[in-house]
Amino acid sequence: MIQVHIINNANRHLYERELDEHHQIRHRIYVEELQCRGLKPRADKREYDQFDMDETVYVLALEEGRVVGGLRLVPTTGPHLIADVFPRFASMQGVPRAPDIAEWTRLFVVPERRENTAAPRFAPPSSPPCSNTPCTRGFPQSRYS
Repeated sequence: MIQVHIINNANRHLYERELDEHHQIRHRIYVEELQCRGLKPRADKREYDQFDMDETVYVLALEEGRVVGGLRLVPTTGPHLIADVFPRFASMQGVPRAPDIAEWTRLFVVPERRENTAAPRFAPPSSPPCSNTPCTRGFPQSRYS
């Protein structure tokens, strides 16, 4: 059975192994499989960027203790991908920033758990490359602290 775990700064120490696996899978998918622009292979085979910070919340799908899916939620009150890397994708309405809005990025499902294992090789022209869904509403910080 798949269990969903929410990992924040308060409980991160309980998920060190799972988070390490999460970053290894991100490297495999975003760097090696999808070959996202701007992401370079790393010797440690882990994908991190400047938005993997203390405030970042990770949602991991675990099956028998192994990571089979994940995403990250970055508060929009500070630096985030749309605001700092891809602001042109929010040029019509502006970059959303509020305590109850989080940027939702780095969504993945491991290849062996996908129905169709053929991964897309490009992003639609209207979305940032490999950024997934830019924001999610209803992200009260008090729930995760």
